[in-house]
Amino acid sequence: MKALPLIRVGWLVLAAMVCAHTAWAQTVAAILAPVDRAMALAEASLREGELQIAESRYRAAAFDAWMTAGALHVAAGRLPDARDAFRQASGTVADPRAAYRSLAVVQMQTGETPAAVALLMRLSAGAPDDLPTRRLLAQALTANDQLA
Repeated sequence: MKALPLIRVGWLVLAAMVCAHTAWAQTVAAILAPVDRAMALAEASLREGELQIAESRYRAAAFDAWMTAGALHVAAGRLPDARDAFRQASGTVADPRAAYRSLAVVQMQTGETPAAVALLMRLSAGAPDDLPTRRLLAQALTANDQLA
């Protein structure tokens, strides 16, 4: 179960960031609820001996944890940390497009627009019907003065 350590790291990062503010206790529970549910499903699959299903569910939980951590970093203005979280998220699931799109947004915000364009071009080439990626690519090309 390689995904389990990622879950713990994502969980700890998220908990440390949010729990620093005790007034957010109810918000923390709401933010972490999807990760909690995903973990519960993974653990149930593990108890039932469904190892492949458990691994898939742990990976989904890790993805949710890293994406949430990335979003919280963005909200706090910690864009390098957000970039790292979205990169981690991209390695946890079979379809990392959402993580890559989030990474591309952060890259554009930090002046790494050429890297965002390259990433979105690869994504778009692999899934030409992915409209959110194509829209984001158009924005990145415009920001990079490649689309008039």
